[in-house]
Amino acid sequence: MSTAAIAADAFAAPQAEWNDQAVTAPAAPQLAQAQAQGPASSYWYYCTNPSGYYPYVQNCSQAWLRVIPNNVPPGVAAGG
Repeated sequence: MSTAAIAADAFAAPQAEWNDQAVTAPAAPQLAQAQAQGPASSYWYYCTNPSGYYPYVQNCSQAWLRVIPNNVPPGVAAGG
């Protein structure tokens, strides 16, 4: 091959290969109900019947109550 032919091949468009196989996207993951997985960790969840917090109470007969956790240690004044 001559130098001109090698240089021309360097800028040639790549050749595509075709096949008859169908391409499919993977199935989307199934999202579970939040209560079925357990409540999210950014909040605490309280159940009134039976009374207690998740994960100590696994099943609640009523709707879970979302509670903002109090992360202030005992004896420390809030906001100061």
